[in-house]
Amino acid sequence: MSETKSVSESAAKAQGTANKRSRVLINSSDIAIMAQVSNGAVSNWRKRDERFPQPVEGSKGKPLFDYDEVVAWLASAGKVFTERRFQQQLWTLRESLGDALSPDSATNLIVASLCLKKAAEVFGLGREWAALQAGSQESAINAVSQYVQAVKDADNKQERGPKLTHVLEEWEHLLSNIAPGEIVTVLDSVAECPDDKLAEFADGLLSKSIREAGRAGGEFGFVDSKVSRFIADLAVSGMAVKQQDSYEVYDPVCGISTITTQIAQVADNVSFHEADVNTWAVFIAEARFFLRFGVTVPLRVTQSDCLHHDSYPALKADVVVMEPPFNIQVDDMVSSDPRWRYGLSGRIEFGFGFLQDAIAHLNSNGRAYVATPGGTLSRLGREGDIRRCLIMSGCVEAIIVLPAKLLLNTGIPVFIWVLTTPASQRNVIYMIDCSRPAKTDQQPGLPTNLSNPSREFLDGNVAWKAVPVKDILADSDASLSPVKWLEPASVSASMIAKNSEALSVGIRQTLAKVADASFVLRNLPERLPDMDKLPTVTVQELISQGKAELLIGDCSDIRSSDLPEDAIRPEDVLDDLRRLTSVPQAKGPDGLGARTEPNDILISTLRGIHATLDAVGGHRVSRHVHVLRVVDKSWSPQYLALCVEGMWNTAAQQSPAVRVRPSQMLIPVADAATQHDILRVAEAKKAASLLERLTAEYLENYRNALRYGSDSKTSDTVEAGNGVGKEQA
Repeated sequence: MSETKSVSESAAKAQGTANKRSRVLINSSDIAIMAQVSNGAVSNWRKRDERFPQPVEGSKGKPLFDYDEVVAWLASAGKVFTERRFQQQLWTLRESLGDALSPDSATNLIVASLCLKKAAEVFGLGREWAALQAGSQESAINAVSQYVQAVKDADNKQERGPKLTHVLEEWEHLLSNIAPGEIVTVLDSVAECPDDKLAEFADGLLSKSIREAGRAGGEFGFVDSKVSRFIADLAVSGMAVKQQDSYEVYDPVCGISTITTQIAQVADNVSFHEADVNTWAVFIAEARFFLRFGVTVPLRVTQSDCLHHDSYPALKADVVVMEPPFNIQVDDMVSSDPRWRYGLSGRIEFGFGFLQDAIAHLNSNGRAYVATPGGTLSRLGREGDIRRCLIMSGCVEAIIVLPAKLLLNTGIPVFIWVLTTPASQRNVIYMIDCSRPAKTDQQPGLPTNLSNPSREFLDGNVAWKAVPVKDILADSDASLSPVKWLEPASVSASMIAKNSEALSVGIRQTLAKVADASFVLRNLPERLPDMDKLPTVTVQELISQGKAELLIGDCSDIRSSDLPEDAIRPEDVLDDLRRLTSVPQAKGPDGLGARTEPNDILISTLRGIHATLDAVGGHRVSRHVHVLRVVDKSWSPQYLALCVEGMWNTAAQQSPAVRVRPSQMLIPVADAATQHDILRVAEAKKAASLLERLTAEYLENYRNALRYGSDSKTSDTVEAGNGVGKEQA
C-alpha cells in the first residue's frame, strides 16, 4: 500500500484544490500525443503562433495548459487531433489529489473507483450506483460504504471471473485517508467516463504513472510492453497448434497482468491462474481483468512468492508465461520442493527457479515462455550444470533473443526460453535472433508457433538456426546463447554470386519505376496549393450508400493451426502480402467472405492500423483481417487504402489494447483527379523505398564478396549458420 496523508491535512486543503479541478490540465507531451506530432513541433507552435494558449499552471520548464483552450486552438489552426478529455480529466484529478494522497495512492483510488462503476454494470447495481451519485457530500461516506457492501455481496456470489478482494481492500484503505469532499469529486469524475472506455482509461492512467516514475517504474510490467506482447503472441500461436476446446494459463509473476490480458483479448475459453509477491500488483491485476472482461473470463489471482511457496501445486497448465524481475536473488529456497528436480545452487539468480517452476506446472503437451536476461544462457558453475540438465532432458525447445531497449527500466536485451516437459526425442533447439536480420537464405523449417510471432521484428526476416542438441552438449559451456550458434562459420562464394545477379536484375527493373517516380517528384510544386479541408465520410457511410462492402475473414487463427497456405494473416497485411506472391490463386466458392476479389482492400487493426491491396484476389482471410470491397468506381481502392492509414485514423488507436473499428475510419471525399495525384506520389514513394532496400542488400552482398569472394562457376555452398525466418508450410 502506498503511504497516505492525514484526513485533517486533506480537509484543510479541500477548498484550495477545488479550483484546480475546475479545469482539465495538459502538458506539452500530452498535446504532442493528441496531435500525433513531436514535442518539438508543439514547441514551435508555441513560439510561432501568438494565438497559442498561455500556460495556466506549472513551471517555466514544465508548463501546464487548459485542455479546452488547447483544443480550441488545434481546431482553429486546422490540426488533426484525437479527443482525450476524459483521459486528461483523470490525470488532472490524480495530480490534484496530491494534497491528500501520494501519487501512487491517487492512481490506485481512481482505478478502484473505475472498478466500482464497472460493478454497477456487471452486477446489476445500476440503481445503487445512481443513488450513490445523488447523495450529498455529508452522506458520502455512508452511501459509499453501503454501495461497496453491495458490490462485496455480489462479488462473493460469482465464481467465474476475478474476485475484487484486493480492489475493495485498497478502496477501503484509501477511503479512510481522504475527506468526504475528495470522495465526491473522484466519484463524480469517474461517473462521467463512458462505460465502454473504463479499461482504456485505467490503462492510460497506469501507463503514464509508470512512465513518469522513469527507471523506478515498470518493476511489475507496463501496459504497452513489447516484451509482454511478444510473449502473449507466442502463447497464442502455441495454443493454435493444440486446437483444444479450453486452455489453462499459469503466470506466477503476473505483475499488472499485461501478458494475460492480451491473451484473453484474442483467445476464447481460457482460464487464468496468477500470483505475484506484491500486493499492489495483485490489486492492479484484478482491476485490469475486471474492467476489461467483467466476470466473463475465469481468473484466480493470489498474493504469493512462487519461489518459496507453490500457490497452485496441483495445476498442470497448457501454457505458462513469465516475465519476472531481473534483479531477483534467492538463497533460501526449500531443497525438498519437487519443483527443483534439476537442482539448486547456493544462490539461484536471474531465473533458474522460475524456469523450473514453469516446467513443473506444464501438462504433457504444454509450453512455457519465460523471459530472462542473458546470464542464464551461459553462466558456468552450478547454474551451468542446471542448464545442461534442462538440455539433456529435452525441456528446451527454443531460445529467442529480442532487441535491446524494449523494457522501460533497463536497456539490456531480453531472452525468451520456450520450454516443454521432458522430451526424449528432442534433437534440435531453435536459436532465433530477433535483434538482427538474416544474412543468407535457408530452407523453410522454423515451426509456425515460433515464426509467426517473430514477424513482430524485422518483418519476420530474423536470423535463426536449428542447432543439434548433441552439438550444444558437446560444447564445454553448454551455452544456449543464440549469438554463439548463429555466428557464420563461412559464407558461400557461389551464393554471393547468385545474390549479386538477382539483385542486379531487381535494381534494373526498379530503376524503370524510379524513372517514372522521379518525373513525378521533379514536377512537384514548391508547396501544395491552398485548398479547403475536404469533407469526410466514414467507411460505414460508404457501406450505407452502397458504395462499398465490409467483410470479415472466416479463417480462425486460434482454433486452427492448419490455416490454408493462401490465407491472409494480419502480419501479411503489414508485409504487403510478400509472403503470398508465389501462392496460386485459390479456386471455387468457399462461403461468404472466404475468397478475396482483385483489388480488395485488406485492413488489420491488430498492431496499429495497416491496409494493403490484394491485387490478384482469390485468397482466404484470417478472422483478424477485414476486407473492404469497393463497389462505386468513383472511389479508387488504392486511395481508400492510403486514407485508412491516415494519421486521423491511426491517432485514435493509442495502444495495442485499443482497437479502432474499420467502419469508423474516416475517408476524405476527393475527386478522381485528386485521388490520381496523391496516388502518383504514393507510387513514387513505394518505388524509391524498393530501390533503397535492394541497393542496401546489394551493398551488403558486395561487402561480403570483399571478405569471402564471389564464384559463379561452382554451385558448391558452405552453410553459413544464419537463416531467413520463413514459416514452415
